[in-house]
Amino acid sequence: VTNPFDVLKTRLMTQPSGDARIYKNILDCLVKTVRGEGLAALMRGTGPRVAVSAPGVALFFVIYEATLRALRMRKISVQS
Repeated sequence: VTNPFDVLKTRLMTQPSGDARIYKNILDCLVKTVRGEGLAALMRGTGPRVAVSAPGVALFFVIYEATLRALRMRKISVQS
């Protein structure tokens, strides 16, 4: 969902400075990118971004489920 914003941010940050700038602002970057390369250009780099974030998200859910299980066990043993 946020990949298009990452693409635009990266293009703005890596453009030359001074008079050689390609984009004036984020809207100009969006328009020039879509006109020049199509909408698909906004999804470039999705694979690497997912590959970087997926292990962290998976680890979060494993820890979350383990924590819930531990809390449920604790609640059961306290009531007994």
